[in-house]
Amino acid sequence: MKKFLKWTGAVIVALITIGLIFGDNKPNTAEAKIKEEQAHASNTPNPQPVAAPALAVTAKTLGKAYEDNEAAADQQYKDKVLEVSGSIKSITKGPFDEVVVELKSGNDFLGVQAKLNKTDEAKAGQLKKGQAIKLHCTGAGEVTSIPMLDECTIL
Repeated sequence: MKKFLKWTGAVIVALITIGLIFGDNKPNTAEAKIKEEQAHASNTPNPQPVAAPALAVTAKTLGKAYEDNEAAADQQYKDKVLEVSGSIKSITKGPFDEVVVELKSGNDFLGVQAKLNKTDEAKAGQLKKGQAIKLHCTGAGEVTSIPMLDECTIL
């Protein structure tokens, strides 16, 4: 009797294995069929998301906004794509050896700091104090009363 049960179990396992290997792997639900029909009906690729246009702002406006109300300025500029124009106050290296262009903000002591992305760091050698510049950046909030910009490219 033990031999019979052993062989029966082995046959059942073999049939299940064969069914899994050669069986229809597609789910037979109505929902799956609808999704498959929709996929075949639409031969056009998914449209690419449209990037939001950059918000144009001057360094002076940005500096004044953060000076007046940091919370409101964060809502308006932080994590947003910005096109910032202004005059260069200084060109320095940051703590991680990244190039930082400081723009005049109307405050003699604190400017707007724009960290250049790696691809534009080589262009920093051609910049001069007082030069007008336009940057494409991401707003990064404020650190110790200084408005910050990240991933900036020179336009």
